Amino acid sequence: MGGGVPGHKFPATLHPNALHVYVEDADAVCRKAVAAGATLIDEPRDQEYGERSGTVRDRAGNLWYIATAKGESPVPKGLHSVNPYLHPLRAEPVISFLKRAFNAQEVAKYASPDGVVHHAVIRVGDSVIEMGESHGKYERMPAMFYLYVPNVDDAYRQAIAAGATSLHEPADQFYGDRSSAVTDAFGNTWYIATHFKDVDM
Repeated sequence: MGGGVPGHKFPATLHPNALHVYVEDADAVCRKAVAAGATLIDEPRDQEYGERSGTVRDRAGNLWYIATAKGESPVPKGLHSVNPYLHPLRAEPVISFLKRAFNAQEVAKYASPDGVVHHAVIRVGDSVIEMGESHGKYERMPAMFYLYVPNVDDAYRQAIAAGATSLHEPADQFYGDRSSAVTDAFGNTWYIATHFKDVDM
């Protein structure tokens, strides 16, 4: 999270985001979030993809999917305690873009017989992005990502070739990253970077 630096206009529109958070006890944490001022969207319940989860919205409009995985660990293998979550109108085009732009891998996907993707897990580098198609109260929520890659210039060109639109070309930054920025066709902003030196901040 951040807001840029003085003298530099932030090159994107800010939007609320959705986050999938794994905890020891989803019911207890949902109650705690509501007590802290969040609005309960969905009571915790068992999900077909192997977890118990509920949803709250914080005062800034962000959605929090608070979950406990069923199994030996409350966090599913290969995921993190906090995972970004997308709500595209259609998931398949987004997954296809991630594969072409960032060499993403599809880890899991749960779809209904009519083809609606309710939950998908996509790996990009060493990180995971989850998504489920927007429906009802779960509206489309474009997001921002900061993606580290071995070679930002190559990754930037690959993203553009996959259909992304440039916000700025790769350039060395004062904080030690060489970074670029693109938007995809679905409204998400991607800051693509390679770290080249450590800087005392």
